[in-house]
Amino acid sequence: MTRRKSPLAKMIMIWAPLIFVVCLIFLLRIPIRNDSMGMFLPHVSLIFGYYYILNKPGFVPPLALFSIGFIDDFASGTPFGVTSFVLLMLALVLNNQQKITQGQGFLLTWIGFVVVAVTLYPLIWLLHSFAAGSFLSFYPLLLQGLVTILLFPIITMLFRLFNNYFLK
Repeated sequence: MTRRKSPLAKMIMIWAPLIFVVCLIFLLRIPIRNDSMGMFLPHVSLIFGYYYILNKPGFVPPLALFSIGFIDDFASGTPFGVTSFVLLMLALVLNNQQKITQGQGFLLTWIGFVVVAVTLYPLIWLLHSFAAGSFLSFYPLLLQGLVTILLFPIITMLFRLFNNYFLK
């Protein structure tokens, strides 16, 4: 006999990953040494969007992605809407490619993320440059992209552990 989950348990299952990623976004923004460290922080919301869109399709609705992007923009001091737009574009692309990407091993998932990051970071740079009114240096975003790609396995492991503990 299977147990039905209470409405509170269902609500916790929906909100827990969102709260976790918001806490992770703010935790990574705590100043450790100086302001120049900001460019070396991974783009946690991009990894979150990629991970959950692939592994739990339909689990994170577009409004939640938009909200996480908005919170990330607020925490990082980037123009509002940039990360939200990027996450919604990511959802649009990955939802259309779900048959190809679903059930792949970790290495192929990571390679897929590299392709996504290499595609999205120039878009992020263009949106930041447009908001600034002039072309900005691509170097900080290049470093952030490299750090994001290199830390992808660690951050997705955190998401996987979180899912195993909270979303059984």
